[in-house]
Amino acid sequence: MKIIAGLVVVAVVGTELLIGQTVDKPLSIGGDVKAPVLIKQVDPDYHRPLFGKPKEGTVLVNLVVDEAGVPTHLKIVRSLDKKFDKSALTAVSQYRFKPATKNDKPVAVQLNVDISFRIQ
Repeated sequence: MKIIAGLVVVAVVGTELLIGQTVDKPLSIGGDVKAPVLIKQVDPDYHRPLFGKPKEGTVLVNLVVDEAGVPTHLKIVRSLDKKFDKSALTAVSQYRFKPATKNDKPVAVQLNVDISFRIQ
């Protein structure tokens, strides 16, 4: 069994956060704002005995990549199942990025990450 996890960078407008905190509004990717670059990816856990019947699908996680390249303010945008959602959040929280930049200075940006669970 192999898990496929993909990174999809999507510019998102707004600052609604998982626990109601606010931060300086993350910038949108595009124009003079260059997207962050994934430098460390962690695959989600997907152990069949823990997850029950085999299931395939995608969890969409929204997050802010801060100026240090650390994912913050993670929230589930599209759920698959609570166990899969938790596994996706745990994996994405361990990602590390080369930060997004504007005028060669690190900036925070908001983006979405697709975590695909597939049995192969």
